[in-house]
Amino acid sequence: MLKQCLTFFVAYIDSSLVGTGTVDKAAIYSKAGDSTWAISPGFQVHPPDSQVSDWQLSAPEVTAICKGFDNSEALFGRGIKIGGEKYFTIRADDKAIQGRKVRLPLPSPFVAQGRLVQGEEGIICVRTKQAVIVAHYPAGQQAGEVTKVVLALSDYLTNLGY
Repeated sequence: MLKQCLTFFVAYIDSSLVGTGTVDKAAIYSKAGDSTWAISPGFQVHPPDSQVSDWQLSAPEVTAICKGFDNSEALFGRGIKIGGEKYFTIRADDKAIQGRKVRLPLPSPFVAQGRLVQGEEGIICVRTKQAVIVAHYPAGQQAGEVTKVVLALSDYLTNLGY
């Protein structure tokens, strides 16, 4: 049954997220962040003591995202970490977390035209009744369009009881 469940969620990542062309990497975790339900190719979760690279989450990073839905202070204070890369938190509430990659080194001054300088790629994390969807989008994609795609899958899974 577990294998069928994972296959079920992999199909949603392939068709509803990566298949749309707006998301390039995605994963679905349990709401607590303690189990991986599905991941897109090239996206891995690693134990806390391992070296991670190329947009791979460590177990503490997954846990921090999952906890961030209930307590967003840490996400706004420290940002969102994925594979050791920092994403500036632009939204964090009980439904969704959004971040944009911080370009380092930041030019001086750190603020350009009243806004923090950010990269073009970003992440969208959405919580359903039982799951957390983490989606990455590359430069060139509009955050609003990506958010619509991820929220549509979230709504669908929620209606299915997930």
